[in-house]
Amino acid sequence: MKKLTLASVGLGVCLLSSLLVHCDSDPGSNTDTADMTQAAADMAVPSGDMTPTPPDLAGAAAPTKVMGFMQPASAFWDATTNSWYVSNVVTNNITDPKAFNDNNAYITKVPANLQSPDHNWFKGTAAVKLSAPFGLRIVSNKLYVGDINKLWVIDMTNPTGANTIQSGTVAAGGLAGLAGYPAFLIDVALDASGNVYAVDATGGRVLKWNAGFAAGAMPSATPVAADTLAGASGINIDGTKLILAEAGINQVLMKTGGISTANLDGSGLKRLVNSTKMTLAYQGIEKDTASNKYMIASPGDKVVYSVDPTTGASTILRDVSADGATTATDIGWDPVGKVLAVPDTGANVVYFYKL
Repeated sequence: MKKLTLASVGLGVCLLSSLLVHCDSDPGSNTDTADMTQAAADMAVPSGDMTPTPPDLAGAAAPTKVMGFMQPASAFWDATTNSWYVSNVVTNNITDPKAFNDNNAYITKVPANLQSPDHNWFKGTAAVKLSAPFGLRIVSNKLYVGDINKLWVIDMTNPTGANTIQSGTVAAGGLAGLAGYPAFLIDVALDASGNVYAVDATGGRVLKWNAGFAAGAMPSATPVAADTLAGASGINIDGTKLILAEAGINQVLMKTGGISTANLDGSGLKRLVNSTKMTLAYQGIEKDTASNKYMIASPGDKVVYSVDPTTGASTILRDVSADGATTATDIGWDPVGKVLAVPDTGANVVYFYKL
């Protein structure tokens, strides 16, 4: 029997899809550009389903396009350092999932003014080598990074120091053994108690590490929502609820993607939004607390949606393809400055929108 891989089982999760789509795009440059132009007033659109509708912010300013990345996958805003952090996957063979495990990835620090990003902010240490940093989260000067079957916790006050914490190897789950990796962590979130959660794309599950770990190795993760998600591809925590993105799984399981909610212990799993797509449906999730709506990226549509958590109704927040983007992966959000970051993995660009 032929061994299945991530690609052959059709796990349409954005860790692969964002790289497999438009992978022959411009490799980028070291030039940073900023082109903010003021346009007409915002245009409101009634809520609807997930089919494309005119963007809510069709008249908003054009994005700032920052280049020079190497397959940017995730963006996160940190108010303490007044900076953005962007993960760069940097793999030479994006058609082979096992090529991710190459120790070439790094994290870029981008100042709030979006000028002169520091691509050398974290390129690893003797003990820490990043290969596929999909999903970033910053809490209390600690940067949490999901990296294949490890969860790293980096001390941001001394990122190249000796206090980096590493999780133990994550055990296999679901289709993980068939896919060639025991797990593939693609997004990270923390609850109010400091417990850490990550979605495992190959296992279709949520993993949890209990709070209180000290420097050194973290304890093993405990599956919370195990083998139930249709291509786990994003996570956020809203109070006592997990908000989960599902990219969809085709060919084998024939499951469509969507947005689901669950309790922190994984119980009460409920689909909030269905997608007609079996792959490339949704990935990064952020919450705009001012509007009480979720923002979620759809790499397949090249769109960022705004979703009402009560009704599931959605509108297009931004159609990034209209700005030249080839995909939209794990978004970041600055709630004070009202800036949305959208990584375009295929074109080595991050778009920043002033909403």
